[in-house]
Amino acid sequence: RFPHLYGPLNLSAVERVIPFPAQADGGFALPAEAAEATAVRVAPARPEDPADLPAAVREAWPRVPEAVLRRKLEAAEVLLARQCGRVVGSAWVERLWSKVPYLSLVHVVGAYRRQGVGRALLAWIEDDLRGKGERALYCSSQVNEAEPQAWHRRHGFVECGILAGINAGQIGEVFFRKAL
Repeated sequence: RFPHLYGPLNLSAVERVIPFPAQADGGFALPAEAAEATAVRVAPARPEDPADLPAAVREAWPRVPEAVLRRKLEAAEVLLARQCGRVVGSAWVERLWSKVPYLSLVHVVGAYRRQGVGRALLAWIEDDLRGKGERALYCSSQVNEAEPQAWHRRHGFVECGILAGINAGQIGEVFFRKAL
């Protein structure tokens, strides 16, 4: 679970040093400063973010034209999860029919999966929507995608419908709803 160092340490890669003393019983507890430093922070991406920002989310949705991605950034529809200053995940929130909150994509960079990044993105979205008076959030996945469906269910989404044959190869799309 924790990385080990095998070989020389590249000192130019060190951002800061946090003391990690042993406790009286010989065990260790994560210092509060370290926990804060490694926390996942979620915020809307902004058009004024670094020029290479679209590349950071390109892995998640590689076929989206640059102009569409730029428009989504300007509309604050792209959320970024950062840990230690690195983009480790993204979420895309849109409005179906210009009114229904719809989570169209959650993507977590491979090395950061199953570490709470997706949960942090979802929690931010839910809090934001509740603050706007919304009572539900919708999402979907293809009927042949068991892993994303399991993620939705684990996080409280309930299946609410299906569109047959909407995707390439006539694959259906199952829709989920989560009460806020």
